Amino acid sequence: MTENKIKEAFQEINADDTLKQHTLDTILSKQTKKKPFPTKLVLTTALLLLTAVGGIFSYTVPVYAISLDEDASVELHVNMYQKVVSVFTYDTTLTTSVNNMGYTEAVTVLLDSDLFSNNSVVITVAGNNQEGCQKMIQNLQHCSNTCMANASYNTADSEMIAQAKECDMSLGKYKMYLILKEMDPTITLEEAQNMTMQEMHQRMGKGMGKMMG
Repeated sequence: MTENKIKEAFQEINADDTLKQHTLDTILSKQTKKKPFPTKLVLTTALLLLTAVGGIFSYTVPVYAISLDEDASVELHVNMYQKVVSVFTYDTTLTTSVNNMGYTEAVTVLLDSDLFSNNSVVITVAGNNQEGCQKMIQNLQHCSNTCMANASYNTADSEMIAQAKECDMSLGKYKMYLILKEMDPTITLEEAQNMTMQEMHQRMGKGMGKMMG
């Protein structure tokens, strides 16, 4: 019942004006009083929102990197749910999207594309958890793709991901550059950036030959 209708109803009642006014004020105060919002519902809603936001944030944060290197270089960043959240390419252009794929599926799609000849693919996995890196390598090695079974595999720590990016190189290629630099101090960063992984292996072979000779 609205406030106006309540007042109209009271005008028709025969009683003392003071009593009628007191009763009317009491009814109207209860009529307009707001219900308190349930505290439990507020806390539950806040918790659900925090959980949703936390889930979205954790999905976008990479915890591993997988570098595929041959003539071209492609680096996949993988989240804690083992899904690809970002892709970086070097010396090539990626025409197929592998974002949100599981990492084994994404690697299979890329190695089956015309970006790789699959003669000497090097796959490098990096992350804070080396046990997790080794597990990812095992999963890749057991895929049905033949070139993944025959590929060369390396691991690296997560710090090397940022270092490689600063040098505008993929993770795997940057690690190979560091190894080659120890064997042949004359090689420059610019030279390494312009070399394929196969050329770096050949340069390393020559360096080893000189050391043994």
